[in-house]
Amino acid sequence: MTRHHHDTHAEAFDGEAARRYEERTTRLGWVYRAIARRIAPLLPEAGHLVDVGTGPGHLLLALARQRPDARLTGMDVAPEMVRLADVRVQDAGLSGRVEVVVADVAALPLPDRCADVVTATMTAHHWPDLTAGVAEIARVLRPAGLLVVIDRRGTGPALRVAFAAAMPDRTVRRDIVWLLGMPVYRRWTVGPASNA
Repeated sequence: MTRHHHDTHAEAFDGEAARRYEERTTRLGWVYRAIARRIAPLLPEAGHLVDVGTGPGHLLLALARQRPDARLTGMDVAPEMVRLADVRVQDAGLSGRVEVVVADVAALPLPDRCADVVTATMTAHHWPDLTAGVAEIARVLRPAGLLVVIDRRGTGPALRVAFAAAMPDRTVRRDIVWLLGMPVYRRWTVGPASNA
């Protein structure tokens, strides 16, 4: 992500805008809990999950509650979103195994091959360079690790190009996320070729 886009995106989720976003997403808590129920079984015992674009941390906390054995790291480019997520983590008493940091998807402050699962829920459409973001996620994923992206349906063509460029040896599975009986989002699960 270019510095200009990083700053612009962070400012879009600052101050009053951040509070409005948090209120809106809090009302959708049931959605995050439903997504967490599908992702939690993908994480190996005592595994490490990274949530890119964690926002105010709703999915991160839902996953932490479902997987008390796991270590979770939430990352967001917007400092105010990270602050709001960190407050939630502290209030839930999860600071020992849940960490939230300011980070750009194109430059994750993590070592190579440290994550068992990486999630990106309703954030990929904000990334100015999907291939750079996916390549950075590929760097931090373990060889048997999984990437789960849930985003707008129109993001699909660009994501397919990014997966092919950054993770050509991985298997991509695409399905639809249904909410209230309607096909709302697409979910892409990217894993080792042996999972085909």
